[in-house]
Amino acid sequence: MQHYKNIAITGPRQAGKSTLALWLLDRLGKPWTGFQTRRYAHTDRGPLYALVDPATGRSAPISHLTAEGIRGIPESFEGFGLQILNHALTSPAPVVLLDEVGRFERSSHAFLRGITALLDSEKAVIAVLKQEDLPHIQAIRSRTDTLCIDLGTTPREEACAILFDIFFSIV
Repeated sequence: MQHYKNIAITGPRQAGKSTLALWLLDRLGKPWTGFQTRRYAHTDRGPLYALVDPATGRSAPISHLTAEGIRGIPESFEGFGLQILNHALTSPAPVVLLDEVGRFERSSHAFLRGITALLDSEKAVIAVLKQEDLPHIQAIRSRTDTLCIDLGTTPREEACAILFDIFFSIV
């Protein structure tokens, strides 16, 4: 049987990826760290998001509206986001939540290296991935130490059972 250290949850919009990750963390009952992505505003072009540190409640916007549409803010990932990742790497918490990884950080190379460092570390990582065909997302999906659950093809009840069994053997 394959040994997994990390979990990646992907699927279509509104499939419950973040909800499933939080459900798993709640059932696990272990200390965790990392980040969450939350909507902080809505524009006529769509929602705007912020990166949130659940431990402190601090946040930083990761998208903004421009004349071309909604764009990522690389400085937020390279500053605040990288601080969160570095803290997660040195924290005594055995589990890290990356909720979520998508297109906004695609040009934030230091942040993406920080994600890779966490995935390579002894920490167990739960990563919520946008269902986008981007190199950094494909790299996470293709890791041999990472179980990828797609909520678009795996029924929720089955996903819960699989994740519960696998994750409790990890941590």
